[in-house]
Amino acid sequence: MATVYATAADLSARFGADIDQLADRDGDGLADTEVVAAVLADVSAEIDGYLAVRYQLPLAAPVPLLLGRVACVLARERLAYQAGVELGPDAAIRREAEAARRLLADLAAGRASLGTVPAPATGTGRVQMVSGGRDWARNPPTSGAA
Repeated sequence: MATVYATAADLSARFGADIDQLADRDGDGLADTEVVAAVLADVSAEIDGYLAVRYQLPLAAPVPLLLGRVACVLARERLAYQAGVELGPDAAIRREAEAARRLLADLAAGRASLGTVPAPATGTGRVQMVSGGRDWARNPPTSGAA
């Protein structure tokens, strides 16, 4: 089962009433739980897409706090897009999401770290031999002495 990096409670704690407005599809003034759950699953899959190149998934519990923050930022952007909010290039929601994706790219490239989460060993798992070159030749050079 895939890891979900943030919960609806995390999202509400971070962004408050903004989430109720963005995820309210039935008009009752509250975020719809199914909408929020689907978006959180989507952004968790997006995060996994970045992390899978460097980390063994699923990550062991507890989920690093950094990923919870990233998941919330990306979820808010996705909810805003679904709600029809105009997200121009200067919109704060857009800028935060772009920064979160740059962080994910840095994690994937090894320029940033999740801290104590072990990265899988790189390589193919096959034995490889590397030679330092030849020490002897089949026809050694002859010396000038006869």
